[in-house]
Amino acid sequence: MDERNPSRFHRLASDETWFFHDGVPLEVTFLGEESGRIRSVLLSRGNPQVLVPAAVWMAARVAPGAGWALAGCVVSPGFEYQDFERADRDRLLREFPGAREIVEALG
Repeated sequence: MDERNPSRFHRLASDETWFFHDGVPLEVTFLGEESGRIRSVLLSRGNPQVLVPAAVWMAARVAPGAGWALAGCVVSPGFEYQDFERADRDRLLREFPGAREIVEALG
């Protein structure tokens, strides 16, 4: 992943665990773990994994100009395309007005 190729906001019907493997730190942002809540976690060698709960909007990116990051993910139970939902930017902006900057960047 690099700044031109982030993971855009999406959510899954199952839990998803992200794993940091190499490169620069990776910011993973969650929307909606609790009503209106916005949270970011920095994945790095010192903090190499994070669990994304089912049905929570998430996106990931490296800092602009920082370089690249290699990450992987595991979905449990297994990934099914029908369980994947890509976010609608306007919907996210209505539901999470405090996340305007990150939604506009990764929505």
